[in-house]
Amino acid sequence: TRAYFRSFVDVERLLTIFTQIDTSEKELRREEAEKLEPKIQLAKRAVVKLMKTWCGLIYLTADPNGLRSLVSALEQPVRVEIKNAIFEIFMSLLSNKSDSYEEDKIKNSNIKSFNT
Repeated sequence: TRAYFRSFVDVERLLTIFTQIDTSEKELRREEAEKLEPKIQLAKRAVVKLMKTWCGLIYLTADPNGLRSLVSALEQPVRVEIKNAIFEIFMSLLSNKSDSYEEDKIKNSNIKSFNT
């Protein structure tokens, strides 16, 4: 997939949903909010997938408009939904969920304790 990925162009396009600054504090209409939510969710999942791989992490940190712009968007006047999505990205990356290795380790220790 790296052959199809244009690093500076595609990263910027991916992060656009998070870095669009609101010029006014108007409330979103229901139709606009319904259109915005799926875009935020897709972009959020794509950023998390990128940041969980070495190549994606390098793409996001090498681009001057990459990870730095995502973090600085928290200081900008963006919508609350977008700020929450950015926080969810970092929480999903930093959360300490048990992965398959830990689950296998627990299962093996349970089997050993039952055999003794």
